[in-house]
Amino acid sequence: MTYRPSAARSVQSIAYYFDVKAKLWAPLPFVAQSDEETSSYFCAERSGNYLFVARQKHNKVNSIERYDVVNNSWVELPEEGNNHKVDCLCSVGDYLYAISESNPPQRYSLTNNSWQGGVRLEVKEGLETFSTVLATVMNSKIYVIHGYQRNKIGISDTRWVNEPAVVHCFDPKYNLWKKLASTCHPHFESSLLVVSNRLCVAGGWENERVFHKPAPVEVYNETTNTWSVVPQKHIPPNNLGAVEIEGRVYFIINKFPVNSGIRIPPEEMYQVDLSGWGDLAKVERGTVLCYLPFRDEEQFIDVRLKVGKETFPAHRNVLAAYSDYFYAMFADGVKESNQEVIELKDESLSPHVFKVVMDSNYTGELQISKENVFEVLAAADYLQVRNLLQQCCDFLLTEIIQSARFDVQMYCCVWTITDRHSLREVKETADHMMASMYTDASESEEFLSNIDADQLLSLLSRDDLNAPSETFIFKSVLQWIKHKKEERMAVASRVIGAVSLGLVDVKVVIEELEKEEMQRDPEINKHLQIAMKRHCMPHKFAVEEVLVAFRSKERSYCYKAADQAMTHYFDEESKVWKPLQAVPDVGEDVIRWSSAEHIGNYLYLVSDSSDSHIYSYHAVTKSWEKLPKFSSSKEIHCLCSVGDYVYAISRSNPPKIYSLADNTWQQGKANSNSFEHEGLDTAAAVMKSKLYVMHGFYERAYDVHFVNY
Repeated sequence: MTYRPSAARSVQSIAYYFDVKAKLWAPLPFVAQSDEETSSYFCAERSGNYLFVARQKHNKVNSIERYDVVNNSWVELPEEGNNHKVDCLCSVGDYLYAISESNPPQRYSLTNNSWQGGVRLEVKEGLETFSTVLATVMNSKIYVIHGYQRNKIGISDTRWVNEPAVVHCFDPKYNLWKKLASTCHPHFESSLLVVSNRLCVAGGWENERVFHKPAPVEVYNETTNTWSVVPQKHIPPNNLGAVEIEGRVYFIINKFPVNSGIRIPPEEMYQVDLSGWGDLAKVERGTVLCYLPFRDEEQFIDVRLKVGKETFPAHRNVLAAYSDYFYAMFADGVKESNQEVIELKDESLSPHVFKVVMDSNYTGELQISKENVFEVLAAADYLQVRNLLQQCCDFLLTEIIQSARFDVQMYCCVWTITDRHSLREVKETADHMMASMYTDASESEEFLSNIDADQLLSLLSRDDLNAPSETFIFKSVLQWIKHKKEERMAVASRVIGAVSLGLVDVKVVIEELEKEEMQRDPEINKHLQIAMKRHCMPHKFAVEEVLVAFRSKERSYCYKAADQAMTHYFDEESKVWKPLQAVPDVGEDVIRWSSAEHIGNYLYLVSDSSDSHIYSYHAVTKSWEKLPKFSSSKEIHCLCSVGDYVYAISRSNPPKIYSLADNTWQQGKANSNSFEHEGLDTAAAVMKSKLYVMHGFYERAYDVHFVNY
């Protein structure tokens, strides 16, 4: 829909709508006209059943008007305190934000009918300028893009250079601006839009005054804070403002993104056909575009949807634009596509839930609550309404999973529906929250009664499972099995196998798994035999390995000063180091560690000092022990294990051999090579039961000037 400026209101309609079937603009005569003449419209923003339009009247006064779709009436908002042109309007919650090129954003309260000033963006006067501002809302934050020019000579000259566009994020909650990465290319008169919850910039030009070089389409990666150019492989040369984003075709008309409803299959090799869309771009400058919910206007209804006993009037083009399910139905020509009434029979749909979905599509407002979020999410997934699905996920994260009221019952509901609909991010967050609560939650009646086997297995597979020991986890698993023994013995071997039995007190394992009911299952008996072998021959077995870093008292530059943990592990999924609180401190001041060697459930570490000591850490008992002192006090640089022995290797001394069975040291054989070359930076490794040692070295030379070596 468009609003056009008009000096002769009685002659020309102020509002037009685009007829998707005929692909033509047609007047909307029933829309009331404003009482005052308008010379130019700047922007528009819809909030529920209201439309806010920024304009300039013929007397050069700038103002904002509000159109009520239900009552078909216009009201002018109170003046905002200045006469600045408003370039963008954005609504977040109960507020409307008016944004200009370089002026502070103004906030209008929809409830109090009053204005408040915001924080101004910093601009270096005379050295840089912002222009052609555009804004959009994503995840309750306002994103603003400015065309940007920089003066490369100085204030006395005016040689302005076009630079990549500057992007800022405004957080209304804290009234703060945050500067994001600039785009790859300059952008002027471009549109800022959200596609599949990703920020995109499209349309416009790379030069503010030369309109022959269109700016490329770019998409923002929030994780890496970078922009990348989106190839336009399927868009033919055109002057319609058509662009391709995420397999969809949008038309950028007067900086407004129009979703055409055209989808591009992933395997498509040819350009899309844009013939017939020419009239869409025939919009005068100074005209604003917007979407309005004329669902109740009978003349536009072309389909009715039946859910249960209720019928919902709708528009095929609106349904296709918002829902991939309806797009496929109408585009592929299935039998339902030509019916006047389409019945939706899926069990995930009920009349009251479908009304929430339809209201969201038409008004942009999502009436979601803790009582209906799971039903709405299931409906959004079935109808393939991406934006609605993302909003449901955001609600689950902020209002349920990360709230103080998150409990086992909520976890089970969230886990089940996110697993069913493959919502990995939400499921991961729910698992993380429940893992942090495991010690207390696992003993509760709610946990023992409601958690199913798949949910328990999901928790047991996590590295961040919060429990005092693996023995505690083992006991909690057995308690869960016994709570519904007849039902859960069928999955007992699976959940027991998910516990690291090598880290469990072997007496507890034998006591529990040697019971007759357990021994009936051959898989459980196998778990018991392996656990006993691990206990008797720990150096033959190793639990699942992760990369671990031990920090000494001498603080490493790798860690932040606020991080007091002495042990860290490397999370391969997030690719960051994380504290490993389960490992206790060694109990003695160690200046530096120089080497480590992992054998079964034991870890051996060497303290790097003139009087080296070797410590062993037992992963099962989580305890440290200092090995007996060997005779030589030379520094040890490497530890290697072969069979039942640990080899301590230094630069030029014979290796020391420690017997794991006898807990004693033996002297190894010295290197037969002459040490005219001093050994440095010794490194060692084991291959095929042999030790390979490498030394850096330097030669001794006599300096005649200093009479020294």
